[in-house]
Amino acid sequence: MEKNATLYNLTQQLQGQIFVSAFRTHLDDEQRQAILERPAIMGIRRGYAESPAWMMVQVMEFDPEPLTVALFRRRAVYSAPKLSLGLLELLASEGLLDRDGDSYFMTEAGKAYAEKSARFGVMAFEGYTPVDSEKINALETLMRRVIDASLQVDETHGTWCLAHSRNRAPSEDAPALAKIVQYGADFNAFRDDAHMAACTQHDVDGHIWEAFSQIRDGVATSANDLYANLAYRGFYTHDWQVALDNLAERGWLEKRDATYHVTEAGQAVSDDIEAQTDAYFFAPWDVLSEQEFEQIVSLMEMVRDACQERLQAQAQ
Repeated sequence: MEKNATLYNLTQQLQGQIFVSAFRTHLDDEQRQAILERPAIMGIRRGYAESPAWMMVQVMEFDPEPLTVALFRRRAVYSAPKLSLGLLELLASEGLLDRDGDSYFMTEAGKAYAEKSARFGVMAFEGYTPVDSEKINALETLMRRVIDASLQVDETHGTWCLAHSRNRAPSEDAPALAKIVQYGADFNAFRDDAHMAACTQHDVDGHIWEAFSQIRDGVATSANDLYANLAYRGFYTHDWQVALDNLAERGWLEKRDATYHVTEAGQAVSDDIEAQTDAYFFAPWDVLSEQEFEQIVSLMEMVRDACQERLQAQAQ
């Protein structure tokens, strides 16, 4: 397997399949119900970065330091400031956060929620072995080596997101699968570090780059399209039009009639950023020998597929 987006996607598929299969096929009804019992607001906009649940994850990653809108948007670069503030205020209105100036920190209720989440994040994988324990332990060791190497990259690339993600790492005596699931989150964080490092040289804001990506991928051609596709980010039609104007001024987009299209210059920038993102993200993987690289890919695929098979067997 090449070191590109396909490999990164495998790390995310692995994380998701382990979690879902353990939750659905390993835990009993009582255990599943205990995990599902949480404040109702945690179900709002589930699966989005612009959600109370993801915002609470970021609070947990910063604890005991407080979280601000500016710090949240350093990770969630596509999210609008006002919506980010609204999510923090919503969590505060539920008594999970308190505020001092522009800084938000966990209350006792917030800490109890965080501790429960961490406890269940370990309990869900205790005794769960979709493949032999020896193979799971080997995979955990290889993934940990890559994560440790990623934390050592130079300041030019940065590890800001990864370092905060590691604050949620389970203890050393936690099940290997619990650690592997966290490594999936860590890889996601480091991918954000790599992408931001690649974008920095072009001095482009997150939502402007997302507007460009939508036009490039052919899923939008106008500000109205962008708002229809990305309203959940918290930006409005006017904001998206300003972004398109910015991109046109850069020469990355051109307007024909009432629609926008990527120019050759824009495509070249896109290709460069994607290549740089892959280069930054995969450089630490060189800590593995060629044989170890083949092994980690094989083990990730094996565990992912075994988890999928368990889910499929249960559905029959």
